[in-house]
Amino acid sequence: MLGEIECWFNYAKRKYNLGIECYKIPYYIRKVNCFVKEVGGDLYRWGRKYRNVKELIDLIAGKCDLGRLNSARKRVCMYLRWMVRPKPDLRLWDHLSPRDLYIPLDRNVGYVLSKLGVLSEGELNYLQWKHVVKATNFAKELFPEDPAKVDYPFFLLGRWLKGRQEIGECEKLAKTVFRRG
Repeated sequence: MLGEIECWFNYAKRKYNLGIECYKIPYYIRKVNCFVKEVGGDLYRWGRKYRNVKELIDLIAGKCDLGRLNSARKRVCMYLRWMVRPKPDLRLWDHLSPRDLYIPLDRNVGYVLSKLGVLSEGELNYLQWKHVVKATNFAKELFPEDPAKVDYPFFLLGRWLKGRQEIGECEKLAKTVFRRG
């Protein structure tokens, strides 16, 4: 398995800009694989036992050791978004509702939320779970049935606003995501 992970990682690193912390990716994949083994090798079946999204976030974040607790929670929120939301995501855990998802809050998404008056710029320096809840409650005002819908467009917009990404494709992607029902 290690060889496959390293092979994929080296390919992805050459083909895509994975960011300055890309060296952590194989570590995270190995940690998640260990967690999957711990729960009997079937994360899909294991996750179907849970009905509470917050409980799943805390459980997986605590077990996988994916960095500091808030960083780990952000990664689990992203994973749950993929597992719970309909297309273009996977919707494999249909026993959970997209309305119960939390925003995977990072500095890019937070930057947009600060410009919208949801978070202060000072809060961006120490994002905590209470900020995730605040961001998610705001997103629920926009999309009550699927608050995670704002995550990717806000992420792209935040990168653009901070001058780290060109607007062209970013704007098209954000418009596409927001038009989905």
